[in-house]
Amino acid sequence: MLGKIKRTTADGHFSNCVRLRAKWSCQRCEKSYEHENRQGLHCSHLIGRGHLAVRYDPLNALSLCTKCHIDVTAHPVMHIQLWREIHGSIYGADRGDVELNALLARSSCEERSVYAKENEKAIGDYYRETFKELKEYYEATEGEDTYDFQSCKYR
Repeated sequence: MLGKIKRTTADGHFSNCVRLRAKWSCQRCEKSYEHENRQGLHCSHLIGRGHLAVRYDPLNALSLCTKCHIDVTAHPVMHIQLWREIHGSIYGADRGDVELNALLARSSCEERSVYAKENEKAIGDYYRETFKELKEYYEATEGEDTYDFQSCKYR
């Protein structure tokens, strides 16, 4: 039996970035958690958190409410379809498919996995600062604009 994957400080900061990027809403059912208890809004990984190479990759994460997170976890094809809807690829080969294939390739990169394991604190610090920047950006634009944050550097 596999053990539960420990949630780290870096995971918390990354999750905040993902959920704020979605304006504290579920990206599937669109329920808002902006003025509610945000524990019901999760950072859902397309490729599970056990894959350190993409654990902190913004393209690997969606903001989902508990119900939607359970639904897409139980139905991986639904999870991929949702990812494609959000990242711009529903039919045919376009940018979304290129991004998905690149994400899949990154997920098996041993060098990225080693970096993530050895630099967890630096990754956490990066996403803590990124969250502050995102928050300032949304406050300045009154949430009218979307800001897509960048992944931490793995080298």
